[in-house]
Amino acid sequence: MTTTEAYETKEALEMYAVANEFCIFTENISEYENKNIFLFYSRILPLLYIKGSLLKKVYYDENFPSERFVTEEIWENVFETLKNKLSDDDIFYAFYDYNTDLTETKSSIAENIADIYQDLKDFTIQFSEGLVYQKNNAIADCKTLFTNHWGNRICLLMPALHDKLYKTSENNYI
Repeated sequence: MTTTEAYETKEALEMYAVANEFCIFTENISEYENKNIFLFYSRILPLLYIKGSLLKKVYYDENFPSERFVTEEIWENVFETLKNKLSDDDIFYAFYDYNTDLTETKSSIAENIADIYQDLKDFTIQFSEGLVYQKNNAIADCKTLFTNHWGNRICLLMPALHDKLYKTSENNYI
């Protein structure tokens, strides 16, 4: 595949569409009840994971480095808005395997969503507004960040979202 074709693939266009939907919802999070927030994320995150895993490896043109659009202030705003919205529902505990020593660690839904948002918003902006080399670099970055960052965040969030939606308790939304 040549670099001029990469951004036109079905996989890239679908990744853009799903990432854009995720970003728009996240930017408007204050409009939704917690139940709808958990439902949306529990449905779109697995789809993002699939779309990220299906992206083809694309040549990164180092002559034109990618731009980052989501500043620390934007990330902080997304994080704080979601954290305040979720309130007591924000914190969850995840288990990590550190060389067969299972360790429970406190984590935040808002922090993980803000991290995913940062990577995907940068991708959607660069993909939608860029020239061919920028679109291809956006795909290359998205695939790398899926592998090294936001793909793992999704895996971490899914059990927490599942528990928020389906676990029998006073927080049972379904």
